[in-house]
Amino acid sequence: MNYLPHQHTLTIALPTALKKGELVCHHLTQKYQDFKVSLARVPNSLVRLTTEHMASGRWLVQVFWTDGDREYFLEEELMIRG
Repeated sequence: MNYLPHQHTLTIALPTALKKGELVCHHLTQKYQDFKVSLARVPNSLVRLTTEHMASGRWLVQVFWTDGDREYFLEEELMIRG
């Protein structure tokens, strides 16, 4: 997971064997800001998410995916400054 605050971009590199998955973003103090993104057929195995409209503060970013045989999970905390 790579966050570039000056470009308002979060990039997540996933394995090419990804069959399906989900990206879940939880704002740690403003739950109404939470959102999910379905992942299927990710070009180049890269997920790019703009953070331009995400509220300032601490976020918990979770990625769930499967390769068809096994399930995987990635979690990182992200700080967005306004």
